[in-house]
Amino acid sequence: MGKVFIVDTSVIMHDPQSPIILADKDNVAVVPLPVLEELEHFKIMGNGKGFNAREAFRILDELRKRGSLSTGVKTDMGGEVVVSTFEIKKFPDGMAKTNDNRIILTALKLQKKDSDVKVVSKDRALRIKAEALGVESEDYENDKVVRQVEELYSGFKQVKLSSANDFVISRIYQGPISANTISGLEISALYPNQCIEFVSSDSKTALAIFKKQDGKFLKVHKPKDLVDKKVWPINNEQAFANALINDEEISIVTLFGKAGTGKTLMALSVACEFVGTEKYDQILVYRPNIEVGQQMGFLPGDIKDKFQPFMYPILDNLARILGKPQKSGKQKNMGEQKKGNFDMVNEYLESELIVVEPINFIRGRSLHNKIVIVDECQNLTPHEVKTLITRAGVDTKVILTGDPTQIDNPYVDFASNGLSHVIVRFMGQQCFGNILLVKGERSPLSELASNIL
Repeated sequence: MGKVFIVDTSVIMHDPQSPIILADKDNVAVVPLPVLEELEHFKIMGNGKGFNAREAFRILDELRKRGSLSTGVKTDMGGEVVVSTFEIKKFPDGMAKTNDNRIILTALKLQKKDSDVKVVSKDRALRIKAEALGVESEDYENDKVVRQVEELYSGFKQVKLSSANDFVISRIYQGPISANTISGLEISALYPNQCIEFVSSDSKTALAIFKKQDGKFLKVHKPKDLVDKKVWPINNEQAFANALINDEEISIVTLFGKAGTGKTLMALSVACEFVGTEKYDQILVYRPNIEVGQQMGFLPGDIKDKFQPFMYPILDNLARILGKPQKSGKQKNMGEQKKGNFDMVNEYLESELIVVEPINFIRGRSLHNKIVIVDECQNLTPHEVKTLITRAGVDTKVILTGDPTQIDNPYVDFASNGLSHVIVRFMGQQCFGNILLVKGERSPLSELASNIL
C-alpha cells in the first residue's frame, strides 16, 4: 500500500474530485464520516458551495456502486477511496469535540496501522493542529499552478532593438508590421496578444500587441494619445489594458496587480464606452461576497440590500467614469458634483445597462452580447471561475481583475485561486489577453502603503 491521505472537508469543497485524484497508484484516500456530515450541511445551499457538496456526493455514490466504501473501492487510477466510520470515543484532555479534531484523531488511529498517513487540508489551523499531535499534514497541491506569484505570466515583454531595427519605432505607427521584418527577434518565444514595448538604440519607445496568428505587431496608443477620454490610461500598463479590452479578437482579458493600479477602473471605463451598442447590450459585474476582517453577520433586507456593501467599490469607480467633469476652483459645488455623479450611475443601474451581482446565482445562465467583469477574482476557486466563464455566450467579453497577493478567502492562495488558474491555463490561447499592472496610481499614499506594508 502507498500513502494514506485523510481528506478534509475544505479540500472536497475546493475540488469535489479530490478523493479520486489523491487515490492514484497505490494510494488510499480516506474520507472520515464527520466530513460527510459537514458536506450534508453544505449540500442544501443554492450557491457554489452547495453544488460542490452535491457533486462530491455524486462522485462517492458512483464509487459506492462498485463496492463497499467502508472497506475501500478501487479507482481507475489504481488507488482506493474509503469512507472511515471510526467512532471517536475519547478525546485528549483540552481537545474540544469538534469535527476537525475527529478528523485528526481518525488520522492518529490509522497511523497505528500504517506509518505513511497524512492529513490533506486547505485549513491551515487544522494542518497545524495535526502536526502538533504527531500527524503529517499538507495542503492540497493538485491545482496549484505556480510555486510563487512572480512566476505568473505577466503578459508583457520589453524588446530592445539594435540600430538596424530602429525603423520599427516609426514604422509601427503607420500600421501593422510583420514580425519577420525584425531581424534577430525570436518569434516562437512570444505569446498571442503579448504586450510589447519596443526600445530603440537611442531609447525611443513604441507599444504594440503581438498577433501571433498573423505574425504581426499592432500599434498601441500611448497614454498621451488617449487624453480625450473621460477616464484615460496614465501609464503604459493601463494603455495595454485599454488595448486588450478594446480588441474584438480577444474574448477574455485578465488584469492583475497590486491595489491602486487601476484594474477595475480600466475594465469599467472601457466597458462603459461599449455598453448599449449593437454588440454589447449590458455590463454584468460579479463580485465574491467575501468580507475583509470580522464578519458583520446577518444583514437585513432582500438580496439587493444584503449585497449593497459589496457594490461600493464598483459604484465609486462608476461615479468617476460616468460623472460630469470636475469643476475646478469651485469648492462650493463639490457636494452637488458628487450627487450628480451618482445620479448618472443610478440611471445606468435602474435601466439595467449595468448590473452588479453576487456570483451565487450565475449557474445555468447563458450570457450573450454582454461585457462580464469579475472583480476581486483572486478570492474565487478555480471551479467557481470555470462556472462563470462557461456562462459566456455569443459576442460576450469576459474581464477578470484581481490581486493574487491579497486574498481574503481562507481556502485559496496565490497558486490555487481562480484568477491565477485562468492566467496559466489560457496562456497561449488566441482569444486571451493578460497584463500585469505594476504602478499604483490611486494616490501617493496608496502606492506607499502597497509597497511598505
